[in-house]
Amino acid sequence: MDLKDFVKTTLVDIVKGIDDANKELSAMNSFVATDNLDKIGNDTIKGARDDKGKIHIVSDINFDEAVTASESAEKQGGAGVSVLSSINLGGKLKNENLSSTTSRLKFCLPLALPFKHKADNK
Repeated sequence: MDLKDFVKTTLVDIVKGIDDANKELSAMNSFVATDNLDKIGNDTIKGARDDKGKIHIVSDINFDEAVTASESAEKQGGAGVSVLSSINLGGKLKNENLSSTTSRLKFCLPLALPFKHKADNK
């Protein structure tokens, strides 16, 4: 997989993951804060407003993932590239050359934490 395809696939997967997570998190009064981030309190705490205008404290969630891309060329001809997430052990034998590259992918997402507002306690 060339760098352009790797970057494109990675970014699309991250955005799809955020969208899927937000669908599930909405039932828990939480969301990945993709906009309207602001400082609250003494300006050292990050916050974000939900769609009702209520402020949530935001915590950064850091990801540090190893991604392995491999390319194989079988004796019969042909080549393929795939990004591996796990190793599959099987019983088939083939004559092939395998080369792989492992890269690190680090990113951070701001998670608006569930928050019970004082007005909601009544």
